[in-house]
Amino acid sequence: MTLHHSVQRTVKTTVLLVGEGNTEYAFLSYLKGLYIDRGSLKSVKIENAHGGSPDCIIHRTIKLNPADYDFSYVVLDPDRPFEEEGTELKVRKKKLQLIMPKPCIEALFLRILNQANIPPSTPECKRLFRNFLLDDEKTDKTKYQKIFSKEMVEERSNTLDELKQILNIFK
Repeated sequence: MTLHHSVQRTVKTTVLLVGEGNTEYAFLSYLKGLYIDRGSLKSVKIENAHGGSPDCIIHRTIKLNPADYDFSYVVLDPDRPFEEEGTELKVRKKKLQLIMPKPCIEALFLRILNQANIPPSTPECKRLFRNFLLDDEKTDKTKYQKIFSKEMVEERSNTLDELKQILNIFK
């Protein structure tokens, strides 16, 4: 007599998460480490678009076959508009969800750190954020643990929409 064991398989939700450049990639990778483990019901693939114009970032994301995933997100700075005709239509057709911290990712970092008087320009936000992480540290996911605890990130996501959007990807 043979016994048959039925194996219960769970289907993971698949997510493509593309960061505009090295800083976004490092930060998103840090968050993934906080929230995603082997037992998670989500599989999150983080990719680096390696900067460039918003149009380039969208083209690179499309080459990653977002249709192969249940959900696809792109984290990019809104400091430059789409310039090519049809890019916004491609975003909609490919069901890409854009997360665009204003004016840049460093501004979001400063908000997480509860800084007052966030500058309106990207260069100023980048300069101010160097007080917390130097430029070469921003691209190392392990450096974010020095300044962003999981508790802080959770708490700040209650008031910061872009952060809440990002955390919801991992939860």
